[in-house]
Amino acid sequence: GITGLILGIIAMFFSFVFIYSPDNGTKNVIQNNTANEIVEEVIEESSFKNECINKNFEELARNPEKVKGTNVKVNGEVIQVTDYNNKIELRVNITKEEYGYYTDTIYVTYVPKAGEDKILEDDIVTIWGIAEGDYSYTSIMGSKVTLPKIDAKYIEINK
Repeated sequence: GITGLILGIIAMFFSFVFIYSPDNGTKNVIQNNTANEIVEEVIEESSFKNECINKNFEELARNPEKVKGTNVKVNGEVIQVTDYNNKIELRVNITKEEYGYYTDTIYVTYVPKAGEDKILEDDIVTIWGIAEGDYSYTSIMGSKVTLPKIDAKYIEINK
């Protein structure tokens, strides 16, 4: 498919750049290893995303133990971002209603990769990750809140 085509183009680009590089020696070996790592990361990301199944809120919330451990994909609007030592926690509404607003909140944990744009409240995002079942916490008001949880591996900001 399109993913294979993109990966092929990337691999050809890196092969061309590093095979025909006029600078032989250690620098070229380092560049080749870096290129191989980049290609492997792209393949790993593409493979993971292809394994993810689109899930809606009801599928995540109704039988949390049934979906726990599965690779899932959701789209939604970020309503809260909390940053803790290189890890972010998000509350994301994933049900798009008739007039374009989102409802039905899930809880997402994510470790951003170096150089990624910061995720902000109101961002529309696509999340690929692993369903973790239910997650419970105590709200500021003192009540217990239970939400479906996803451990995100990749997040793309759409808006």
